[in-house]
Amino acid sequence: MKEDFFHLVGLHKLRDIEKLNDPSFSKSQIFDAVAYGTITFDDLQKSVFFDEIDSRIRYFCQLEELLDKEDLVFRYYKNKVKGSGISADYLLFFDDNLPNLCFFLTYRGNQKGVLCGSSFFAAENNRHIIGQPKFKVLYKSKKYIDTDEKIVLLNRVKPNGFGK
Repeated sequence: MKEDFFHLVGLHKLRDIEKLNDPSFSKSQIFDAVAYGTITFDDLQKSVFFDEIDSRIRYFCQLEELLDKEDLVFRYYKNKVKGSGISADYLLFFDDNLPNLCFFLTYRGNQKGVLCGSSFFAAENNRHIIGQPKFKVLYKSKKYIDTDEKIVLLNRVKPNGFGK
């Protein structure tokens, strides 16, 4: 959802940009302002805190490409990561990049089949995956919302329903 963008790219960390911290603007309205160019990359770079989110923004632009890859999928338990405040149900860990990238997913409210991004950042190490249960992805597809076209990205499922 539009509201998720604000946190995913780290705009909450830019405390010195008035437009982002105006309580009369919703996170959805801030997304629209970024999408339509009312808030620009140049505006964001003016923050003294910009270095904290620079990599988030740069890699977020590649998120669809990253999600198309065969990434590492983990169940995520924050109590297994010392000092982590991230609440998430799953972690996609992209380790073929330098730096490694973490994309955390959580269930949307009480909709058990709907996952949404809850955090995204470049990781200096692999501390978020140590001790987390790892999953093997058997099937992955994506659907283009505007055309309803579905593309199968990975299929390891045999016709009888079991993995290859």
